[in-house]
Amino acid sequence: MIARLKAVLDRFGLNTRLSHDAIRVYLFQFLGIAASFVLSILIARILGPAEKGRYDLFLLLNSLMISFGVAGVPNGLLYYMTNEKKRLGEVHGTGLATTGFAWLILFIIGFVWIAKFTALLNGLPEWCIWLSLFIAPALLYRQIWINLMTGANEAVQMHRFQFYIILLNLFGGMYLVWAGELDFSHTIWLTAGIQVFGAIMMVAVLLMKDAKLSIDLSLARKSLSYGTFIFIASLANILHFKVDQIMINGWLGTKSLGMYAVGTKIAEMLFIIDTGLTSTATYKISSSSVQESYRLAVKLFRVQFALSGLSGLFLALIAYPLISAVYGEAYREAALPLIYLIPGIVFWSSSKILSIMLNYKLGMAKFVMVFSMIGGLVNVVLNYVFIVIFDLNISGAALASSISYAIVALITFLKVYQLRK
Repeated sequence: MIARLKAVLDRFGLNTRLSHDAIRVYLFQFLGIAASFVLSILIARILGPAEKGRYDLFLLLNSLMISFGVAGVPNGLLYYMTNEKKRLGEVHGTGLATTGFAWLILFIIGFVWIAKFTALLNGLPEWCIWLSLFIAPALLYRQIWINLMTGANEAVQMHRFQFYIILLNLFGGMYLVWAGELDFSHTIWLTAGIQVFGAIMMVAVLLMKDAKLSIDLSLARKSLSYGTFIFIASLANILHFKVDQIMINGWLGTKSLGMYAVGTKIAEMLFIIDTGLTSTATYKISSSSVQESYRLAVKLFRVQFALSGLSGLFLALIAYPLISAVYGEAYREAALPLIYLIPGIVFWSSSKILSIMLNYKLGMAKFVMVFSMIGGLVNVVLNYVFIVIFDLNISGAALASSISYAIVALITFLKVYQLRK
């Protein structure tokens, strides 16, 4: 399989190192997703749809903290690190300071609005929200670390490390199963502990590369200024990937959320293909000349569309038997939302490499922000139409997301096509 994938990449004329790095990233991502998938199956089968839905709410809260906490600073740090050749220790020190400051603000907001968060995340115990607030530094730092590893052209090491953390989480889950302790509370504490341990090790990885840390307030301000556009675009992307889950939980309940999360979990496996290419190519695209960056981005777009399209078609064909065999007949309802999500994810995945060029080479983050907001708003409106008005339940949410993904991909493609002229 690896040899065939390498042959496909070589056929498109990709750079040899880029091709080899992408293959290794694919390998670690595949292993990581497989390990995560096994843990997800254990949790789903033992906890059941309702309790799994509550656990998914905890993961959703952590994901929202990661996305909101440090605004666009990580993206800005990556932009200036590659375009202005900033030293790693300088960027890392600035990132650590940003993490601490962002956590302080986040904790104050959580303390003041704890009742509102509890009401919004209906079904999630208050102690879980407090736990997320206390481990927030680990969650926030992860975004800093990913961007700095990308800017240091260490995508392979980054994905290798992330696989080790996922594997550790799986071993912890298997131990809980063996001990007969895999319940909602123990699963939450296991997840939180792995997050904190992982963050400590992430700091160590970067310190081994450059232990001379410094804080550059000017860099922090510039990163925040430029990264704000990317941050707002990320908020719109959260609407694409997360707000449907909040709306499902509010309108249909945690059982439906647990069902929907099964479909999205499988559909997101398609992202292993685009992340493998984009994470290894981001440094090359952002640090090369404009002409070389454009040629590479367009070439990768074609590769991505071919790989994602074929993979998506195969996944759609096996959706029903796959879910029934892996999760059980109780989750069979998740198959149709999975099928609806696939076309949108294929288009979204293919266009991500083009967005990277616009953001990190051409300085067009403001434009990306605008069309991301349009797509996010379309997703919210369509979720209301399909779930509330047409009563399509979780299948309606999947259809809404798929359409909005395709709209954003089309706008991105048209913008890059204009640049060709």
